Amino acid sequence: MIDKILKKIYLKIWSKFNSKKGNIHIGFDSSKLKKLPYHKNKVFLRPTSSDVSRVIELYSNIYMNNSTYLHKELLKRKPKLLIDVGANIGLATYSLVNEFKSLKKVIGIEAESLNYDMLEANYKQFNKMSLDRIVFEPVHALASNYSGSYVAPKKSINEFDKKTTSSGTFRFSPTLKPTKNDVGIRSISLGEILSKKNIEEGIIVKIDIEGGEKYLFEKNHDWLKKVLYVTIELHDRYGIGLVDSSKNFLAAITKYDFAIVPEKDILHCYNRKLFYSNK
Repeated sequence: MIDKILKKIYLKIWSKFNSKKGNIHIGFDSSKLKKLPYHKNKVFLRPTSSDVSRVIELYSNIYMNNSTYLHKELLKRKPKLLIDVGANIGLATYSLVNEFKSLKKVIGIEAESLNYDMLEANYKQFNKMSLDRIVFEPVHALASNYSGSYVAPKKSINEFDKKTTSSGTFRFSPTLKPTKNDVGIRSISLGEILSKKNIEEGIIVKIDIEGGEKYLFEKNHDWLKKVLYVTIELHDRYGIGLVDSSKNFLAAITKYDFAIVPEKDILHCYNRKLFYSNK
């Protein structure tokens, strides 16, 4: 218990020292290769509260609950492919590949260009570590229900509630027509990604897209049938513009018969049909 308290105190001090630029996104040229607290490896980090928050998430392992029966069963299935939707700078990926030693391929999707530069650098860095067993593929796109639509910026979560988020200054939505605010990338559907892969089983998906789950699960979500596990952060609580953002996801996850383990804003979802079929 004392050791855990001391670690939290150290992380708080470390966080303050390493986030002097505040809750913003800045370029890769502001980053440095730094040793992660309580980890032997180094990753690229910027001196922002957004990047520091990703480190805290890594320490907390928020995208898994490894104390449950379902998690232990998931490990037995030996997943091979991770799709990290809203991969940010890659630290959620790092957490998951260290938990799921069977993974052979990671596809990290990130829409925000400054974050994407960090993601690309960190994926290369991971291959210099003991993670060279894995092929890391960063994708600069917005994950949505349809490939090829245009992408426009929206009001950020930080503007809804500065006290409870370190998401910085990015949120996006797909649009059928280009606008003057078009950010120059296109959307991509998970169905398209999975249709191009030979892996038909052992797929896990992590999702944190700042309310974009509303669009991702609006339609064309039958790719869920192939997925063993979905871990997702929901964003309904941040403001009126997000209060219905989980509706489509909850309908889809129910349709495809997933068991759900809730944990604060995170839902850990396990595909019952795939679990039973592998028995």
